[in-house]
Amino acid sequence: MQILISAADFKGYGVFLEKNRLYVSGALSHLKEAGIIFYHKSNPASFKRVVIPDEFFIGDVMCAYLTGAEFSELAYLFFTDEKTFTDPYARELTADCKYCLIGRFTPYGGFKDDKAPHITYDNSVFYTVNVRGYTMADRHIKVCNGTFKAMEKKADYIKKLGVTGVVFMPCYEVIYTDSPESLKIDYKKRPGEVKPNLWGFGRGYHFAVKKSLCATGNPTAELQSMVKTFHDKGLECIFMMQYLEDASEDYILESLKYWLLNFHADGFRLVGPNVHTDRILGNPLFSSTKIITDNFMFDDYKPSSVFKYKNLGALSHSFAAGARRFVKGDEDQVSYMSFAVRENSKYYAPIRNITDFAGFTLWDMFSYNVKHNEANGEDNTDGTDYNHSWNCGFEGETGKRNIKKLRLKLARNAMILCLLSQGTPMLLAGDEFLNTQNGNNNPYCQDNETGWVIDRNDKASRDFNKFVTALIAFRKRHSVLHQPKELMLFDYMSCKAPDVSFHGREAFKIDQSPVSREFAVLYFGDYSKQYTGIKEESVYIIYNMHWEKKEFVLPLKEKTKKWRLLYSTDGSTDESFDESRAIDLTGDTYIAEPRTVSVLLLTS
Repeated sequence: MQILISAADFKGYGVFLEKNRLYVSGALSHLKEAGIIFYHKSNPASFKRVVIPDEFFIGDVMCAYLTGAEFSELAYLFFTDEKTFTDPYARELTADCKYCLIGRFTPYGGFKDDKAPHITYDNSVFYTVNVRGYTMADRHIKVCNGTFKAMEKKADYIKKLGVTGVVFMPCYEVIYTDSPESLKIDYKKRPGEVKPNLWGFGRGYHFAVKKSLCATGNPTAELQSMVKTFHDKGLECIFMMQYLEDASEDYILESLKYWLLNFHADGFRLVGPNVHTDRILGNPLFSSTKIITDNFMFDDYKPSSVFKYKNLGALSHSFAAGARRFVKGDEDQVSYMSFAVRENSKYYAPIRNITDFAGFTLWDMFSYNVKHNEANGEDNTDGTDYNHSWNCGFEGETGKRNIKKLRLKLARNAMILCLLSQGTPMLLAGDEFLNTQNGNNNPYCQDNETGWVIDRNDKASRDFNKFVTALIAFRKRHSVLHQPKELMLFDYMSCKAPDVSFHGREAFKIDQSPVSREFAVLYFGDYSKQYTGIKEESVYIIYNMHWEKKEFVLPLKEKTKKWRLLYSTDGSTDESFDESRAIDLTGDTYIAEPRTVSVLLLTS
């Protein structure tokens, strides 16, 4: 074949077809020559090397049109002098990720009419999902398990749960062979064999949608269809993007722009040591795009331009660690947790999660004292040793009723702590029905029932699912539980009470000593006027993580108002969170049972 070369204006990096010609562009620093090598898809050994003359370079950036071949049937690599490499901007790769592919993808037809939900952080509830792991074992999905098509079938369930945004673990192609950290070899059982990569982390090709998550052969259109389906149901799509240390600022920005413009991403969760968060936040394209990261100096951040949307999400692992320790009854946690449940900021939204893709699931957090990662083939040395978990007296699954009852109570306590804190809750998919990984806190390579999300569909899991659904709905009904701005701890609206206050045995007096394991927080309902135009019921949440009963004062006693018990994890109430079914209380105090959370309402 004879390839003809002509000049092209720079239209971004990458290789793609424009009618009958091929646009090629890449940063190719070289001494002698550089260009592109074409391979036949069916026979990679057969190739044609095309040197691009320096006249078609702008600096070190190759920019040209090629004609003279049926390019859609070819694969390619770039070369500089004697070195060949894959195109980091490739839109598609071969199954082994060794070659880049050229194709004509037909976009999803209805995507042009897509409308993003644009849900603010304070009104959001996030849900972390691995597309394959979440759908592989779902009994309601008969075909296309493990794909974007399967995720579309889960949209109604996710919406019913009350979630507003799904955080997708990496959905782009990844290779492992040039990254020692991501090359996980089971050297004992399968010498030289690379383990499955269920999570999708590693050296990424962020412009190429992961083909193994596609059921139709058109990854781009299938992902667009999934996003459109989620948007039509009012659900946001937030994509997790990992960048290694050598990722350039330009590459990161361009890849995020690609997902924003081509897949209508509502946000990104950025993972890695070198994500250039300040550059991303300063780019006007992302001013209304959620940017979630744990690698940023949040307290120092102030927008440099007009501030209309709060787009920065602060994912702090301190909350997860503190919440786990508090729920299991560790000492010296009240001081931090009483701050964490009310933390907010004008400039960023705290993300509140107790579990994540790495670490124990919610159920395993109260079923195992230590990790059980032997199946990963690394002598149980992988995964964190700092789980802050408690097995409640027995390691692993048990039929002992008293232990199972305690585990269920602690799981409910944890969910309430997460979902009724200020900021934005983020749940791990499957926690809402007590999914287990059998004590494996790092199932990155477990593409099986250990790493998949499995609903046991027993009474305990069904009841817990209903509990979480009702709890999320309760949070949404009460604006004082998810306020958009920082709480001030004083009466700035002349409501005769602070917006938030803390209590213990005495009104407005919290015990923050190291031995304390309990506190109560009151969100005063009158402050809802600034958000909803009406006064809501005040919400009083009593956290007693001690193994003994504790007495709490009922503050703000007035003749025209009364206290009612809406819910308690001690089993004295139903789990509907129906305000009309709350139980009237008498007296000046409330006795909280051991290791319980109670939710009270103050009504007129």
